[in-house]
Amino acid sequence: MFLTILGYVAGTITTASFFPQLIKIYKNKKADEISITMYSIITLGMILWMIYGIYLNSYPIIIANGISTMATLLIMTFSLMYNKGGSGKGK
Repeated sequence: MFLTILGYVAGTITTASFFPQLIKIYKNKKADEISITMYSIITLGMILWMIYGIYLNSYPIIIANGISTMATLLIMTFSLMYNKGGSGKGK
């Protein structure tokens, strides 16, 4: 039980780390400092962790990496929208 709680706490903290960047991009409509390559690599890693969590039937791993994957995909989407002909200030 302790390890499951530890997994949820760790997953919550690491998942929460993406949200300040996501909120900043959304508010400023600017993402010119975002590395799509870095976010692509981390997203691939999180998808692999999620698959691993599914294999282990580990909900902390599955949930944390699923939410983190969605956050990084949103960051990359906003980055492309605001820097590649999007309607935001960062184009």
